[in-house]
Amino acid sequence: MALFELKCPSLDYVYDMSYHEFLLRLMAFERSDKRSWYKVREVAYSSLIGAHYDPKKLPKTIEAYLPLREKTKVSEDEANRQREIIKSVQEQYFKDLENAKK
Repeated sequence: MALFELKCPSLDYVYDMSYHEFLLRLMAFERSDKRSWYKVREVAYSSLIGAHYDPKKLPKTIEAYLPLREKTKVSEDEANRQREIIKSVQEQYFKDLENAKK
């Protein structure tokens, strides 16, 4: 990865930054890169449709044409566990809110 992608002035700056700062810069780069891919996908899909291609062979959606989102599969047990955690945190929040009003 080049320095200009991380928006760093020099290589010494990269060596002096902490690992967490590097990860933040990396996430920002990936987000901006994905944003540019959305633009490319929009232009490519529009050019495909504009060419009057056989409509039966066209993808139904732009996401089906070029998927950019990562598909994550969560098991039912994991989903239930996450729901329980959210529910318990909400209950604790409302209890704290009631106690603060008193």
